[in-house]
Order: sequence, then C-alpha cells, then structure tokens
Amino acid sequence: IAESIGNMTHLLRYISSGKATVVTLDDEIEYARRYLACMKTRFRENLSYDIDVPEGLLAVRVPKLIIQPIIENTIKYGLAARPPWRIGIAGGDDGAAGARRWTISVTDNGPGFPEGKLRDLSERVAARAGTEADTSLSISGMGLLSISARLAIFYGSEAVFSAANRSEGGAVVTIGGTHEPKTNLVGPDR
Repeated sequence: IAESIGNMTHLLRYISSGKATVVTLDDEIEYARRYLACMKTRFRENLSYDIDVPEGLLAVRVPKLIIQPIIENTIKYGLAARPPWRIGIAGGDDGAAGARRWTISVTDNGPGFPEGKLRDLSERVAARAGTEADTSLSISGMGLLSISARLAIFYGSEAVFSAANRSEGGAVVTIGGTHEPKTNLVGPDR
C-alpha cells in the first residue's frame, strides 16, 4: 500500500507541476515506470513490463509527458486481448556526433491498431507535418497526434514518430528526435 501511494503521489506531482514543459528523458522514464508499477498493482500477474533505455540517453531533454500517454493507450486498447499483457519500453541511440538521434519504442502484445485507425493516424501526422504548429508545448490533449505534434515543434524535421502493427502481433509506437532540440523553447525557465 505504501509503495502504491508513493507512486501515485509521484504521478500527481509530476502531472500537476506546471513549472516545466521540458524534462529529461530520465524524468519521463521514471514517470512511466511508476505509472506501470501502479498498473501492475491493479492487474497483478496479468501485466508484465520491461524497460530498457541506455543510461547515455537519460540526460536528453524532451517535451514533458510523451511516453506515459503511449503506455496508457497501450493499456486502454491492448487489454482487448486476453492476458497476460506485456509492455516493453526500449531506447536506442544512433547517428554520428552532432546528428545523434534518440528513440523510444513502446511495444505491446495486444490486438494492434485497426488498419483504418492506423491509416487515419498516419495521414493526420503527415498532414500536420507541413503546417504551422502552435509553438507552445502544452500538455493537454495527450493523444498520439498531440505527442507527434509536440515532437515536431521541439525537433523540427528531425522528430521521429511512427505507429505500426508488429508482425508477431501487438503494436509499436516509436518516438524520438535529436539530442539537441531544433527550437528555442528550451530555456532556463522551461
């Protein structure tokens, strides 16, 4: 009970802290870990998860609340499949110095995306790519489209966002960007 209360307290503090819209990937991973721990308490042996993010990525600055909403969608839609449910969070780092790119992939073993929804999401993400975006990193409206838009604002054409069905079943959402943001939204008070 004490551990669950501690996790819930951390989640509420992280969400309600209006000070920063930009955090470290370490903060995002810790928030996701605590969210998954709460879900593990709820679903017990029916849910398992694995987090594998290289330590070298943890200092990268990212828009706040870009990983946990993907996990929340995974739980919301992935639970349509029979348990046990498995969620994986894996980080990667590639590219030469100066153009290094980080990625985080969230996978599940659920039913995957319905083809129509996947096509609609891809079309909407592509349509937004060429438009002038709101330059705030507001965290309201946490859907996949919102995450994609906030990454595009932060990383410009170097933003990474893809959603797909895995050949072995389930879905995968991959997000990422360069180690250095492309906008001036990262300041000492962000």
